[in-house]
Amino acid sequence: SSGINAEYGGYFAVVTGRGPKEDSIDTIRAYEEDFFSRSKLFRSGAMRASQMSTNNLSLAVSDCFWKMVSDSVEQQSDVFKATRYNLEAEWRNTFPGIREMD
Repeated sequence: SSGINAEYGGYFAVVTGRGPKEDSIDTIRAYEEDFFSRSKLFRSGAMRASQMSTNNLSLAVSDCFWKMVSDSVEQQSDVFKATRYNLEAEWRNTFPGIREMD
């Protein structure tokens, strides 16, 4: 299964804090928004807006996680279908003429 880098085409830029330990998450989030709005990375086009901010990283991780869950459930469903098919074939071959349960 591919990881976030492969799925979302690269790297993410985030701001983890400004320095003061007492800064709230909202303060850091506001600082991060301001930082990226003035960032040369964004203005030069080196990074897309979707690759910047903790929120976008969180959304990308969530999307990747749920895609992996969906793929896993789909794969398991295929295994159950194959097992059922094989068991039904075994029943028909072992007990010809006896009807399967509906």
